Parts: sequence; C-alpha cells; structure tokens
Amino acid sequence: MAKIIIVDDSVTVRNMVSSILKRDGHEVSESQDGRRAFTIARKSQFDLVLTDLIMPGCSGIDLLRKLKQLQRYTQVPVLLMSTDNQEKTKAEGRVAGAAGWITKPFDPAKLRSTVNYLLQDQPG
Repeated sequence: MAKIIIVDDSVTVRNMVSSILKRDGHEVSESQDGRRAFTIARKSQFDLVLTDLIMPGCSGIDLLRKLKQLQRYTQVPVLLMSTDNQEKTKAEGRVAGAAGWITKPFDPAKLRSTVNYLLQDQPG
C-alpha cells in the first residue's frame, strides 16, 4: 500500500488517523509539526501527506509550499485537515497546491475514501 505521513500537533488526531490508515495496510509515519515533517520528507519519499492546517512554528500551508518546492513532491498529493472550514482558507490551500481538504472532526469512512481517491493515480 502507500507510504503516508501524518502531521498534526495533536497526538490524539495523529493516533486516530494512523490507526485508521494502518488498518487499511498503509505504512504510516507521524510528525508533531511542519518543520520536523519537512525534515522527514526530505529524507524519505511519501505517496501522500496529511497535514493539520494550524500548528505552531510551521502551518500546514507553509509545509505544503515547502514540499511543492522539492521536485520529488510536486506530484505528491497533500491533504489538509482542519476545523477551519472557511472558503477563503480552503482557497489559500488550493493556491498553495493542496489536493484536498478534510474538516475535523471527520468520519473515518470519509477519511478512507478521500485517501483512496487521492492515491488512485499514485504508485504504491
């Protein structure tokens, strides 16, 4: 299956998302912030990045912009997760290159279907 990194400052969210994706057979890595996630992503290749929007130090959109500057991440889908559901914020994410948006709290089935959709054209 796919190699996925989950980036969220909430250990509860990371654990929940990780558990769901591991049950589906994915290889999952975790990071508590965008800076650390960027360091991990530079050393490894992921098929999908799931990141929280609002995190201390480096927001999900900041992480997204940094990743999209790396040649090997230009085609990797990045899914933003947030309690913020404002269209202006979603538009900012789309402009930065986000492949999708999922509003927290979310239904595990919705997360699975969104992840599967984003991975359908990805290797792995």
